[in-house]
Amino acid sequence: LGFKEPTLAQAEEHDLEVELNPFLAQQVPEDPGLLLSLDHLMALTSRQRLSSFDITRNKGLVGRLSLFKSAYRIGEDLIGLLDFSQATIPCTHATIRLQSVEKLSDRFIVSKTDHLTTQTYTHQSECCLNHRTLHINLAIPIFATPAFKTEIVELSWQLHIEILTTSPFDLKDAASPDVSKDTSWQAPGRLSSNTFTLSLPLDIMATLPSQANRSLSPPYHSVSF
Repeated sequence: LGFKEPTLAQAEEHDLEVELNPFLAQQVPEDPGLLLSLDHLMALTSRQRLSSFDITRNKGLVGRLSLFKSAYRIGEDLIGLLDFSQATIPCTHATIRLQSVEKLSDRFIVSKTDHLTTQTYTHQSECCLNHRTLHINLAIPIFATPAFKTEIVELSWQLHIEILTTSPFDLKDAASPDVSKDTSWQAPGRLSSNTFTLSLPLDIMATLPSQANRSLSPPYHSVSF
């Protein structure tokens, strides 16, 4: 028929064109089960639903924590807000940690000290005296392990918050300056302090590396102002 078999050089050139041009590449049939799992994962983790939690002490309101999602994928950013605008107890410092908690099953515990392991991946620490809001932005590393549970061990995630508060009476003599006058605010030299912590459970799920929207991050990262 007059058809000439392509030479080795022509075949290599064609393979190079296929690599450089995705439209020439052969489409690989996708797994329907994988597509269904990805759709279900996207439906769970893309749902925007604001969740708010009041942080209170015996003497009043410290602040309100707001998270914009209830479930996250590995590689995503956890974004939230601490609102102090309605607080009756002043907050001077806040540390927010993204932690995984590994818990052994009761029948596999050898000693009481090794049944629970907590690891911090990212954290944010800021002074927040006289702040109305504090923005939270923590990266979930792509190398982290998503939540799972077996007969031997359970891995879960939590947002661990450590808050340092003071007494309103320590700040009553150091009132905010009048912006209409040429005055400045003098911070008190000493403040009484009280530290308390709280942990909020999180749903962190697996994802494909191609779906992760962040590159590999160092295991410990802090932002301080």
